[in-house]
Amino acid sequence: MAVLTPDLLSSLLSASSINFFVRHGGVVMAILYLLWSRQLRPRPRSWRFAFLVLNLYAIAIALFDFLSGANYLYLRNKPASASLLDAMGAWPLYILSADLLALIIFIVMAVPFKQKSRQAGLSQNERRL
Repeated sequence: MAVLTPDLLSSLLSASSINFFVRHGGVVMAILYLLWSRQLRPRPRSWRFAFLVLNLYAIAIALFDFLSGANYLYLRNKPASASLLDAMGAWPLYILSADLLALIIFIVMAVPFKQKSRQAGLSQNERRL
Protein backbone atom coordinates (compact mmCIF):
# COMPACT_ATOMS: atom_id res chain seq x y z
CA MET A 1 0.00 0.00 0.00
CA ALA A 2 2.90 2.35 0.73
CA VAL A 3 4.14 2.08 -2.87
CA LEU A 4 0.69 2.50 -4.44
CA THR A 5 -0.54 5.36 -2.22
CA PRO A 6 2.53 6.97 -0.63
CA ASP A 7 2.26 9.72 1.97
CA LEU A 8 5.21 11.79 0.75
CA LEU A 9 6.42 14.82 2.67
CA SER A 10 8.13 16.43 -0.33
CA SER A 11 7.82 16.54 -4.12
CA LEU A 12 7.87 13.36 -6.14
CA LEU A 13 11.36 13.86 -7.59
CA SER A 14 13.02 14.93 -4.33
CA ALA A 15 15.81 12.85 -2.77
CA SER A 16 13.61 11.77 0.15
CA SER A 17 10.79 10.64 -2.15
CA ILE A 18 13.17 8.70 -4.39
CA ASN A 19 14.71 7.14 -1.27
CA PHE A 20 11.20 6.17 -0.12
CA PHE A 21 10.38 4.40 -3.39
CA VAL A 22 13.77 2.68 -3.61
CA ARG A 23 13.41 1.28 -0.07
CA HIS A 24 9.75 0.26 -0.28
CA GLY A 25 9.83 -0.89 -3.89
CA GLY A 26 13.13 -2.66 -3.28
CA VAL A 27 11.52 -4.94 -0.72
CA VAL A 28 8.79 -5.91 -3.18
CA MET A 29 11.31 -6.42 -6.01
CA ALA A 30 13.62 -8.53 -3.81
CA ILE A 31 10.77 -10.85 -2.84
CA LEU A 32 9.61 -11.20 -6.43
CA TYR A 33 13.18 -11.88 -7.60
CA LEU A 34 13.66 -14.63 -5.00
CA LEU A 35 10.36 -16.25 -5.96
CA TRP A 36 10.79 -15.98 -9.74
CA SER A 37 14.39 -17.17 -9.65
CA ARG A 38 13.27 -20.09 -7.47
CA GLN A 39 15.92 -19.31 -4.87
CA LEU A 40 13.29 -19.25 -2.15
CA ARG A 41 9.87 -20.76 -1.89
CA PRO A 42 7.30 -20.41 0.88
CA ARG A 43 6.79 -23.48 3.02
CA PRO A 44 3.30 -24.86 3.58
CA ARG A 45 1.39 -22.74 6.06
CA SER A 46 4.21 -20.16 6.28
CA TRP A 47 1.57 -17.51 5.62
CA ARG A 48 0.26 -18.20 9.13
CA PHE A 49 3.64 -17.44 10.66
CA ALA A 50 4.00 -14.30 8.53
CA PHE A 51 0.54 -13.09 9.57
CA LEU A 52 1.33 -13.72 13.24
CA VAL A 53 4.64 -11.83 12.97
CA LEU A 54 2.87 -8.96 11.18
CA ASN A 55 0.39 -8.64 14.03
CA LEU A 56 3.07 -8.92 16.74
CA TYR A 57 5.06 -6.24 14.92
CA ALA A 58 1.96 -4.01 14.72
CA ILE A 59 1.39 -4.43 18.48
CA ALA A 60 4.99 -3.41 19.20
CA ILE A 61 4.71 -0.40 16.88
CA ALA A 62 1.37 0.58 18.44
CA LEU A 63 3.04 0.62 21.86
CA PHE A 64 5.91 2.71 20.47
CA ASP A 65 3.41 5.08 18.79
CA PHE A 66 1.49 5.46 22.06
CA LEU A 67 4.61 6.20 24.10
CA SER A 68 6.28 8.51 21.58
CA GLY A 69 3.30 10.19 19.91
CA ALA A 70 4.46 8.89 16.52
CA ASN A 71 2.16 7.40 13.88
CA TYR A 72 4.09 4.52 12.33
CA LEU A 73 1.93 2.08 10.33
CA TYR A 74 -0.83 4.72 10.65
CA LEU A 75 -2.11 3.06 13.80
CA ARG A 76 -3.06 6.35 15.50
CA ASN A 77 -4.73 8.03 12.52
CA LYS A 78 -4.92 7.83 8.73
CA PRO A 79 -2.40 9.53 6.44
CA ALA A 80 -3.18 13.05 5.25
CA SER A 81 -3.15 11.97 1.59
CA ALA A 82 -5.76 9.68 0.06
CA SER A 83 -5.16 5.97 0.59
CA LEU A 84 -6.91 2.63 0.70
CA LEU A 85 -7.44 3.19 4.43
CA ASP A 86 -10.04 5.85 3.57
CA ALA A 87 -12.34 3.09 2.30
CA MET A 88 -11.92 1.03 5.47
CA GLY A 89 -13.83 3.14 7.95
CA ALA A 90 -12.92 5.34 10.90
CA TRP A 91 -10.34 4.65 13.61
CA PRO A 92 -9.97 1.89 14.90
CA LEU A 93 -12.18 0.08 12.37
CA TYR A 94 -9.72 0.72 9.54
CA ILE A 95 -7.00 -1.12 11.49
CA LEU A 96 -9.17 -4.22 11.81
CA SER A 97 -10.25 -3.93 8.16
CA ALA A 98 -6.63 -3.66 7.02
CA ASP A 99 -5.70 -6.68 9.12
CA LEU A 100 -8.53 -8.69 7.57
CA LEU A 101 -7.44 -7.57 4.09
CA ALA A 102 -3.86 -8.62 4.90
CA LEU A 103 -5.10 -12.06 6.00
CA ILE A 104 -7.03 -12.48 2.75
CA ILE A 105 -4.00 -11.39 0.70
CA PHE A 106 -1.72 -13.81 2.58
CA ILE A 107 -4.10 -16.71 1.93
CA VAL A 108 -4.53 -15.82 -1.75
CA MET A 109 -0.76 -15.52 -2.23
CA ALA A 110 -0.26 -18.96 -0.66
CA VAL A 111 -2.68 -20.74 -3.03
CA PRO A 112 -0.32 -21.11 -6.05
CA PHE A 113 2.38 -22.60 -3.86
CA LYS A 114 -0.05 -25.04 -2.28
CA GLN A 115 -1.11 -26.25 -5.73
CA LYS A 116 2.54 -26.65 -6.79
CA SER A 117 3.22 -28.65 -3.63
CA ARG A 118 0.36 -31.00 -4.48
CA GLN A 119 1.64 -31.43 -8.03
CA ALA A 120 5.15 -32.13 -6.77
CA GLY A 121 3.75 -34.69 -4.33
CA LEU A 122 1.82 -36.41 -7.12
CA SER A 123 4.85 -36.65 -9.37
CA GLN A 124 6.91 -38.13 -6.55
CA ASN A 125 4.20 -40.73 -5.88
CA GLU A 126 4.02 -41.55 -9.59
CA ARG A 127 7.77 -42.18 -9.61
CA ARG A 128 7.36 -44.65 -6.76
CA LEU A 129 4.82 -46.67 -8.73
